[in-house]
Amino acid sequence: MIQPFTPDALAALLVPGVAERWAAVQEHLHPLMVDLAEQVRLAAIARLPQIWQLYELSFKAQRYLNRGQGQRDPIEDYWMAFDRAPRGAGVLVAISGAERAIMVGIQLWRPRKDDLAALWGGARPVWLSLVERIAHEGTARFAETGLRPLASGLLWIDRYLAARGAGYLWAGFVYPWDNLPADLSERLVADVLDLLPLNEALMEQAEVVGSSGPALLRETRPGYDPAPPPIDLIAERLRARHFTISDLLLRSYHLALQTRPLVILPGISGTGKTRLTRLYADAAHAITPGRENPYYLLVAVQPDWHSPRDLLGYYNALTGSYHASPFTRFLLSAVADPQQIYYVCLDELNLARPEYYLAPVLSAMETLE
Repeated sequence: MIQPFTPDALAALLVPGVAERWAAVQEHLHPLMVDLAEQVRLAAIARLPQIWQLYELSFKAQRYLNRGQGQRDPIEDYWMAFDRAPRGAGVLVAISGAERAIMVGIQLWRPRKDDLAALWGGARPVWLSLVERIAHEGTARFAETGLRPLASGLLWIDRYLAARGAGYLWAGFVYPWDNLPADLSERLVADVLDLLPLNEALMEQAEVVGSSGPALLRETRPGYDPAPPPIDLIAERLRARHFTISDLLLRSYHLALQTRPLVILPGISGTGKTRLTRLYADAAHAITPGRENPYYLLVAVQPDWHSPRDLLGYYNALTGSYHASPFTRFLLSAVADPQQIYYVCLDELNLARPEYYLAPVLSAMETLE
């Protein structure tokens, strides 16, 4: 049996030039990944028919590495992911030019770390064989930082959960380019199907933790002032919270909120953009320090969001229930309370592509529907 990932095909990730490498990858590697994805689909329908219907397939879309200050480098890998809402974890098949390897594994971001801990703590015997197989045949990668070294005898999953500074996790199997087995496609398909149940258990755990009853709509109450307080009063309340901001910037932000429903705050991380949105909303509603603001919602955008379901929620065909997101429940509250101003902050908006996950919202804003 001849495996399809030939040296000539893999060499696409070594072609010099940003545009040239992307074009080579699309010509030589992408069709192979599409074929592999179809093999996974057929095998999953037979082996995991119930959970497979929930999953989506996505391919790497970023055509270059952004090094900052206008510098762009060619991509170093090309991947496809199998995942589903509420996401935060998924099964990834990647071809890496930097490591000269084909890799298949489960990737997980910090928001799902507690879910993994609960799953591992409550059902350790169920997942022990897979965890041990990864330990013996594969590898796990995460940042093991801390003041005290972790015990070397621990399984990788225990080390990851014990490492406070570890957020992102990748755990799976690596196939070096110079030693690819003849049955590579069959192995990759089998690996994906072995990892999918673990990912599904993580998603179900996340749904249990994040579930709530039907959103309760408030009755519209009269007497609200639909306009925010004067800017001078907002500035005074911000100063009382010891928040320093130029008067021009604050007034520009205040005016922008009055004229458009969507305001984008550009700038590098750590400059106070998110804090401005929260404190402004607190000032607009006279929320004192320590009190929760029911008119403000912070949504942390995740890098694996690629569907409106990630922001708006989704229907689970297995359970027959709709999993409303915090954003959707917040919108329902705003709809039931039209005389009050509600604020949403999409933190790190560009971690994912807004034209994917935010499309229905942008369309509604544009058409005023």
